Amino acid sequence: MSIGILAGLYWLLIDSEPTWSNSKVFVIYEDQPIGKDLWFTFQENTILDEVASVLLIVGGWLVAFSRETVEDEFIARIRLDCLAWAIHINYLVLLITIAFIYGMKFFYVMVFNMFTPLLFFIIRFRWLIWKHSNKIEA
Repeated sequence: MSIGILAGLYWLLIDSEPTWSNSKVFVIYEDQPIGKDLWFTFQENTILDEVASVLLIVGGWLVAFSRETVEDEFIARIRLDCLAWAIHINYLVLLITIAFIYGMKFFYVMVFNMFTPLLFFIIRFRWLIWKHSNKIEA
């Protein structure tokens, strides 16, 4: 997950595409501003954003849904509650974004919004597990 975060931040902050990440990739569909749309073809593309996204999603998925040492009904209930909470917060962020952010910044927030359900879930779940484990020890 951290490799995906670092690669994504690198790609976002330098705002240019390094030549070492250029590769010929298979494209199912790409719309062209001028000319015919491309279907089922190969094209030269910078793959850094795709690699960062895949690493972030897979890493987040593994962190979020890995089994706990003690996986009981209580943990399952916390998981379900945190997942619902993360979706609610994600849509709240989305509504605020739609109402108050415009232009390319809106696009950036929408891209970030693809990853926030996992991020919100992980933060909330780990915080509740930590809080519960500290309550038991005290």
